Amino acid sequence: MAPPAAAGATSAAPPEEDMAGRYCIVTGCNGGIGYQVARGLMARGAHVVMACRNRGACEAAAEGLRAEGLRGTCACRSLDLTVTMWCMPGCWTGGPGPARPRPGRARSRDPLSSASPIPQDLDSVRAFAAQQRAELARAEPGAGAGADAAGAGGGAGRGRALDVLVNNAGVMGVPRPPGSPEPHLAANHTGPYLLTRLLLPALAPGSGRVVTVASRAHFWGGLRLRGGAGAGAGAGAAPEVEDDTHNWFFQYARSKLCNVLFTAELQRRHGHAAAARAAAGTAAGEAAGGSGPGLREAAAPPAKGASPLGLGCYAVSPGFVDTGIFRHLLPSWAQWLRAPLRPLVRSPEQGARVVVWAACSSSLQGRDALFLHDCREMQASPAARDPRLAAELWRASAALTGLPEEEEGEGEGAARGVRTESTSGGGKGTR
Repeated sequence: MAPPAAAGATSAAPPEEDMAGRYCIVTGCNGGIGYQVARGLMARGAHVVMACRNRGACEAAAEGLRAEGLRGTCACRSLDLTVTMWCMPGCWTGGPGPARPRPGRARSRDPLSSASPIPQDLDSVRAFAAQQRAELARAEPGAGAGADAAGAGGGAGRGRALDVLVNNAGVMGVPRPPGSPEPHLAANHTGPYLLTRLLLPALAPGSGRVVTVASRAHFWGGLRLRGGAGAGAGAGAAPEVEDDTHNWFFQYARSKLCNVLFTAELQRRHGHAAAARAAAGTAAGEAAGGSGPGLREAAAPPAKGASPLGLGCYAVSPGFVDTGIFRHLLPSWAQWLRAPLRPLVRSPEQGARVVVWAACSSSLQGRDALFLHDCREMQASPAARDPRLAAELWRASAALTGLPEEEEGEGEGAARGVRTESTSGGGKGTR
């Protein structure tokens, strides 16, 4: 299924929302869309943690933002979402393991995870999340510029919550290094999944937001999951994600489909509707206190531990934007070919509008809008709206990153059954 045709024009800039005293994290913001997102949030008074792999470029970008005299503040922190030293046994990398398929033969279906996966090397993500939770614990409520001092070892504060997490960093068209996993899924989905999971306890209940930059390319993405419980792998085993395409575009589209599926499952577990159901179930359980344990259990919400957080979880499409993400698509001598396309694509500032809108618009408060484009809700692909596929991807991602599927305060909910094989394809070449 194809989305509406892309257009260079965008909706009007979102109205100014006051973000004074808000604490935001934006990944991949030393240029492109991320830089403009940080700029938009700072213009509204927020404190922005600029989480980037290239610390030098991040510091230069931060200086540029500060020089504009924006209301808000910013601080640079190191975060690398790429994976360079991990591969499942026998994955198709050209290194040790099964031989590559010869030309003309069927493509291999390489598992990216298994019932006993080798966790990806995401130490940078874990270190960043731990650092941010410590900084937030030391910060004063409503801290802005003082948060940078806290990160440098400042005095203890009373602690504050994380208001907005923007998963912006990503890759497109990158080659697959020998001995490494498929880079689009690793950088665009696995890293952000782990980061979000680790920062969930720090997000502000009822008002915190998680904004993940996806793409309308997810309409062309396919995701094949196999294994899991009932597939001979043992009870409770995680499903496998099959790497069944070696075309960079469909790898990218698959990773963007994962972004939307992850957002859908995060909404189911921690969205506004989930929190409302949990509150209603708790109230009903208390009201039935004198009617016996059976009624109490029937009224309880289907979650373990604490209630869902009531977060705003949104996947957004910035449109076709001319950013550094395209640098891998053309060799250096052919970069001039991008110039004729510039009138047809959006600027990073235009692409960032929907991200900033999702991060701070009051019109979204209390709404579980899954996919946003041009500062309004847009229906995601059928595959992206498959609750079973979203739940299975969550399980596979948890196993891949070494996290438990359920944690204190995370819901259990529906879509628990695992099919022997689950497939959703969005276009030719995806399976």
